[in-house]
Amino acid sequence: HVRVPHPDTFEADFAPASDLTDLYEQLIQDYPETHGHLPMVEVKVVWKAKATKKHGQKQLGYCAKLSGAARYFAECDFLIWIGADSVLDAELTDSQIRAAVSHEMRHIGWVTDEDGEGKAVILGHDFELFFSEVRELGAWQEFISKAADCFEQAGLL
Repeated sequence: HVRVPHPDTFEADFAPASDLTDLYEQLIQDYPETHGHLPMVEVKVVWKAKATKKHGQKQLGYCAKLSGAARYFAECDFLIWIGADSVLDAELTDSQIRAAVSHEMRHIGWVTDEDGEGKAVILGHDFELFFSEVRELGAWQEFISKAADCFEQAGLL
């Protein structure tokens, strides 16, 4: 069971998250085809007391590639945070929290250059759209059809 700390108990904006770190490690084992490159990268997973907003909506989590002083002091290449307030407000289940951590992990990709050297990079989402767009206009772009196929395979459509 994931213990979500109440935002009022935080001494700073961020707090260690052993439960989330355990989920992170388990997800690497469960999905090696998706997360198998992550042991080659130093990643920390933490709680954030109050999630930030993006486009007017509170974010559930975030993944950032660190550099400079942030990388030095955090002693990691990437930082994943999950908003404790968002999790509590949405009353997320353990499986939903697991999915949120996995989602943020998917932002860490691995690319290999022409010399065969690999490196970790931040990846954007596969697609972004408005529900009303699909309702009114249908699958007018190929990626929308691909998304519909994925939802169908997962039994969601």
